[in-house]
Amino acid sequence: AGCIASERLFIVSAQVFSLGSLSEAEMLLEPATDLTYDLTPASSPTQGRVALDVLYVTDERHQLCDDPQRWARVKQRLAEALAGEVDGGELLERHQSALDIDRARPQVRTEIRVTNRDARKETVLDVFGPDRLCALYLIARTLAEQGLSISLAKISTQGDRLADGFYVSDVVTKEKLTDPQRIA
Repeated sequence: AGCIASERLFIVSAQVFSLGSLSEAEMLLEPATDLTYDLTPASSPTQGRVALDVLYVTDERHQLCDDPQRWARVKQRLAEALAGEVDGGELLERHQSALDIDRARPQVRTEIRVTNRDARKETVLDVFGPDRLCALYLIARTLAEQGLSISLAKISTQGDRLADGFYVSDVVTKEKLTDPQRIA
């Protein structure tokens, strides 16, 4: 998310999956034959699990971005981030002046809902609030800092409002969050 935001691109919606194998990822993508996916496995400490993120992105004018140079930079930054050479936060700091987008926005109240009733193995975290460049990166970074693993995410933007849902569990215990202080 940080790599994409560093190029002034907005993630309008996304589907994020944690799958058991590469073949599961290939089955999910099979209907989208007009798109190109690189499903080359990378070495990972997840013991064969595959993260599959399908992102729908617009530029700062909320238009389709078809600039090949911009996409080449995104791909390069993603490769560097996945190799551990840079992180999204560093990229955002490096490109902060280019990220400032001035425009009037309606007031949108932030609301966070947490429940353990909707999923068997995960805590469901729903985040509603004002949409802005870097919002998804900031949410994902916060969840990681709290020691949470995201097994499924549904990202949606409704005008100037984000409505994001995350299925999370403790990265160490693989359990739901039950401690009220940690949830807070």
